[in-house]
Amino acid sequence: MTQNYEHYRGVVTRRDCNDEEKEHLYVKWMGLCAVLIDENGEQEMEFNELKGHQVENECRIGIKKVERQKSFGIGQVVKFEPTELAEILLFWSREIKGITKGVADFAESKGRLVQNEG
Repeated sequence: MTQNYEHYRGVVTRRDCNDEEKEHLYVKWMGLCAVLIDENGEQEMEFNELKGHQVENECRIGIKKVERQKSFGIGQVVKFEPTELAEILLFWSREIKGITKGVADFAESKGRLVQNEG
C-alpha cells in the first residue's frame, strides 16, 4: 500500500506528527555554527549585522556542525525563517556535491565517465 503525501497548505495534521503523542511535527537539520574558542571553552557567536564581535588576542574562531530542530503543533503552518532555509539548502547543496563527486569518481574508475561538470 502506498502512502499519499499532501501538503494541506502547510498546516500540520495529526498524521504529519512524528512524536510519540502524535501532537507535533519535529523537523531536524544540520547547520554550521561559528564559535569563539578561548581558555574558558567555546562560545557560540550570534551574527548580527549591526553589532560585531570583539575578538581578544588569544581567542580563536572555529566552525562546527550542530543539529537544529524546529517543532510545529497540530494546526500550525510549517514556516521557516530565511536563515533556516538558507542553512538547510546549504547542507543539501554540500551533500549533493559529495554524492555527485563520488558517482563521477566511480564512473571514471570504470572508464564510464561521459561528462563531469564539477
